[in-house]
Amino acid sequence: MRRRLIALALCAAALLGVFARGQVSTSDGLEMYRVSVSIVDDGDVWLDEVPRIGVAGRDGHRTSKYGPALPVLGVVPVALATPVAHVVGHKDQLRQFAWSLLIPAFSVALLLWLVVLGTRLGATFGWATAAAAAALFCTYALPYTEDSFTEPLTALAVVGAVERFLAGRRVAASALLGVGMLARPQLAPLGALLVLACAGDVAAACPGGGGARAQERVKAGAQAAAGPVVAAVLLAAYNLLRFGDALETGYEKPTDPGFTTPLIHGLHGLFLTSSKSVVLFAPLVLLVPWGVRAVWGLGRGRARARLALGLLLANALLTLGTAATWWSWMGGWSWGPRLLLPGLLPLLVVLGPWLTQVPARSGLPVRAFVALGLTGLAVSASTLLVSPQAQLLDRPVPAPGPSITRQYALVPGRVRALAHPADPVKGADQKKLVPTWQVALARESGTKMYLVGVVGSLALLGVGGVGARRLVRLRYPGRDSNPHALTDSRF
Repeated sequence: MRRRLIALALCAAALLGVFARGQVSTSDGLEMYRVSVSIVDDGDVWLDEVPRIGVAGRDGHRTSKYGPALPVLGVVPVALATPVAHVVGHKDQLRQFAWSLLIPAFSVALLLWLVVLGTRLGATFGWATAAAAAALFCTYALPYTEDSFTEPLTALAVVGAVERFLAGRRVAASALLGVGMLARPQLAPLGALLVLACAGDVAAACPGGGGARAQERVKAGAQAAAGPVVAAVLLAAYNLLRFGDALETGYEKPTDPGFTTPLIHGLHGLFLTSSKSVVLFAPLVLLVPWGVRAVWGLGRGRARARLALGLLLANALLTLGTAATWWSWMGGWSWGPRLLLPGLLPLLVVLGPWLTQVPARSGLPVRAFVALGLTGLAVSASTLLVSPQAQLLDRPVPAPGPSITRQYALVPGRVRALAHPADPVKGADQKKLVPTWQVALARESGTKMYLVGVVGSLALLGVGGVGARRLVRLRYPGRDSNPHALTDSRF
């Protein structure tokens, strides 16, 4: 299992490395990146030296309104890149490049953890890998494997927490959920449900009454609560540091009015609009009911598996309700229903166990999975060559988000601009370029640097080839047996 995961990691890292942005690609990401820089350079979280970003903070300073998880984690790549930048120059570009690699790294980790969770729920490694890869690369999650948003980290925390719960590692599950809360505090209700799930798991494993059983349930609940409680304390301290008020978050009226969207209106937008429908941007969601039924059936007699399924469903419903009622239910100017990703990606893991249970003679479910997966890939593949943010240059700006057809219409012009990457841009405007590190390098140092990009890309593809070869040698993705499902806690 571990060798397969390592080989799969090589393949995924190579693919994402070829299409890496090489720079912080969104305004949200830029704000969090600047906090990382402030921590490294000044030992504080203020953004006073950066105009037009952040919100009003304590003592007249400006700071970020986003959670501390990504800025704190971003301190590591920024700190590592700083001494190198002192030698080679291009300080901000180099530190942005290092910071931007966090998102692909989280995406690779998310892929691997989805595979492990899928096998625990009853899938073979091959079908667990197929479901995980489809979730990331055949839905609108594709651009978010590179763009500077917190969704991959949040989804990673949820998947890791559920997988650790299945493995019987309550403290680890709790800690991971706490990390997720530091990225998106909206995960707090899921923390409460994890406490109940751990207590329910003890009750199922130890039938009968007695004080010993009650003590075990209390112990399990306390272990599960530790991570969310610590995260809540850290969030309060972070708010106190930034705003002088433990309950202040930086989301203030009139800019951020809160949960003001009627639920019906938000659900209509998230399911029935051409620029945000989750069914259009992630058609694999149509197969989830069959996956849920398969996991429920495989969990017969295994209460922990059904409790884990309950956590996945609850997370999806909580995410949907939160997003649908948020004032910006569309997730700002972003590709597809961005705010649903932390609920959607973990839930798609159920497709692996379902496909594993499909009789060999029945090809319809597999054909449906492939067809819907390819449809989802076709919808979002253009985002690898054109940033969805490019449509902000259109007049009028499409609402409430980027158009799929317009995205493809922009591809030819971006490809033609590859010959002269610096010509069509003014200042720091990157929206008219193919958003990859190779193009950014050529823009900074001239088109001759494309040769460096080609060499680097070939090296990455070589690494991916090594991983693919190892997977083939390990019979990937055959219908292998799954002796570790539900019970093995070694991973």
